[in-house]
Amino acid sequence: MLESSFSGHSLVIFLLFIYLLIGLSIVSLFINLLHTKFSRAYWLPGRMYMPLRLV
Repeated sequence: MLESSFSGHSLVIFLLFIYLLIGLSIVSLFINLLHTKFSRAYWLPGRMYMPLRLV
């Protein structure tokens, strides 16, 4: 019973990890495309180059 419960939880965690990985990759790709397409300050050096920097 303990093994089946553990395997079920590990499967749920694994599927959640895959879902988050795919979702975050799609969102980051979409944000990068929006930046490169619409923002001319994206390629400038210095302070204006801050796509999503959380420093």
